[in-house]
Amino acid sequence: MRRYTPILIALGIAFSFAAQIVSANGVWRPRFVIGLALVVPSFFLWALARHQLGDAFTPRAEARRLVTHGLYARIRHPIYFFAECMSIGIIIFLGLPLLLLVWVPAVIWQISRARRESRVLEARFGEEYRRYRRQTWF
Repeated sequence: MRRYTPILIALGIAFSFAAQIVSANGVWRPRFVIGLALVVPSFFLWALARHQLGDAFTPRAEARRLVTHGLYARIRHPIYFFAECMSIGIIIFLGLPLLLLVWVPAVIWQISRARRESRVLEARFGEEYRRYRRQTWF
């Protein structure tokens, strides 16, 4: 987790500045609180999922090993899921509902990536993956 420390610190600082810039006269609007309530835990869960995936992480769908511990014990694709939770939190925080026009296609793309990964993992791990898939969500 140490390799993520600079990223976590930078993200925290960036979001603090963003909060001060966006908030009028230091007044926190409900959308700021709701947005942050989604972004902050989603980021940490995304980072945790990435850490738990370890060397099995690849930009393209590959089947290096089947990760079934930690967040992966409940969610098959936590990196995609929490990335989209962060995105919707940012949209809410910024108060820019037009960004949903970008977010919806991004979700569709993530679902497509998840399905492609599932096919690759099923081809490599067979019944072990099918059993895992039955026990998890998304």
